Amino acid sequence: MIRKTVVLILIFLFLFSGFISVASAQNVEAEITKKSFDGENYIIKGHIALSELNPKGQLPEADDVGIAMDVIEENGKFPMLPESMYIRQPEGCETPYTLNGKCLTNEEYYGKNCKTISLWSWSVRRNAWEAGAGTGPNGGFSYDASKVKSQYDADFEIKIPKEYADKTVRIRVDLTHSWGGPFASWPAFSFHHKILYSGTLKDIVSTGPKESPTEVMKKIQNIVINTIKELKNRKNAKDKEKEDKGMHIFPESKTKQIDEKAKEQKEKNEEKIKKIAEKKKLEVIKIKKIDGTEKIKIKVDQKPGVWDKIKYYGSKFTGKVASKIPGVKYVSNKVEDLTTQVSGLDPGKKTQLALGVDPLAASLYNKFNRYEDAEKKYSTIKTVITHTLAKPFSYVLDKLGCSVKQRTASAYEAEYKAVLKRVKDENGQIDVVRRDIKDDGVIIHKWIFNPSTTASNGSKGSFKLPEKRFDYYIELAKKRGELP
Repeated sequence: MIRKTVVLILIFLFLFSGFISVASAQNVEAEITKKSFDGENYIIKGHIALSELNPKGQLPEADDVGIAMDVIEENGKFPMLPESMYIRQPEGCETPYTLNGKCLTNEEYYGKNCKTISLWSWSVRRNAWEAGAGTGPNGGFSYDASKVKSQYDADFEIKIPKEYADKTVRIRVDLTHSWGGPFASWPAFSFHHKILYSGTLKDIVSTGPKESPTEVMKKIQNIVINTIKELKNRKNAKDKEKEDKGMHIFPESKTKQIDEKAKEQKEKNEEKIKKIAEKKKLEVIKIKKIDGTEKIKIKVDQKPGVWDKIKYYGSKFTGKVASKIPGVKYVSNKVEDLTTQVSGLDPGKKTQLALGVDPLAASLYNKFNRYEDAEKKYSTIKTVITHTLAKPFSYVLDKLGCSVKQRTASAYEAEYKAVLKRVKDENGQIDVVRRDIKDDGVIIHKWIFNPSTTASNGSKGSFKLPEKRFDYYIELAKKRGELP
């Protein structure tokens, strides 16, 4: 009887305390996929993905997403983004919103010399718990969380008038999550945020990401194609002019002339490629074609240089220093990530340095792996482990984690090479190889250590399926020029 009374008291305190606890499981990811300016508006398109919306022990009610833009004037400050809120605002608090367990002041919540503009909204779900509601064996309420969808995604498009072009802005995605179910007097709330852009608005279009080697190669290919077309058109025009004058066109001289022009243009194109590569500090390599001739191209797989290593280890050092500062040490991993981002270190090169793998394995790991997202969720908790007895345990976990990542990255590379071999063995019949892989459930199935099993276990989303990874390998091989 005493135990039952204690349980009822705890439930009462949860429902009627007025303070809404923070749910840390919800995850909102967002990215900008396209940016443009039409003369009147900055047009921004992107994608939002929500996951883990149904944590254990919750009866989820609703989720809402909004995109807002904070605009600050001179000496202004952006608003601080809350984690939760009070239903009944406590005495002495200027706002009901909280961050790190403390009420935000009006200036903290609304910002200083700042106005916030709502740009886009998405009502994700309502009364979500109903999908899992049922009747228990004794006629009471039962709930099956597996029946409630926990992942959603959507594309968005926002337009921002050019009047804000010179303003310092912050564009953010905000997720409001609530839970409680049919028996709670009030729902509980938590807030989750993702910063899409911060800086001068006009720079969002002009300072996009640098061109990748693949994009550079596409431009070069277009130059070559257009030049060849122009040469053919000129030659045809000259031949037509000669024919009109009654002159005979000799096939031998025509072929010779075209060959000489083609050779001259090839040399010019190769010189352009070398200049672009030198400017962008990219490596140029020679590739032997099927007919025995050679051509040059920019190498896609670039290994880290001295400056890349300086950026990487500098970011690691910054994160380590932050872990020693009271109040900052619990987010030192975020400090390290931010430092890496600001330094401009390429994600592929960061992975190469972190795991000690080659460029191909690093790029495939970054595309497929599930570990990075998972680590972000527990890294702050891991930083709290500072007790002397706990340090060896944390050290072992880090080493084991790195070993798993290395094996996963290597497994992706092994799969990629196996795909190339199997497609070539089947005389380029991609559909046949894909069907066999889908039926087998693996890409490689003759190894004692099966890379395909490791790759599937380490992948996220649909990339857990070998045929989905196969599709990406084929696309990548064509971009790299390893498949026609």
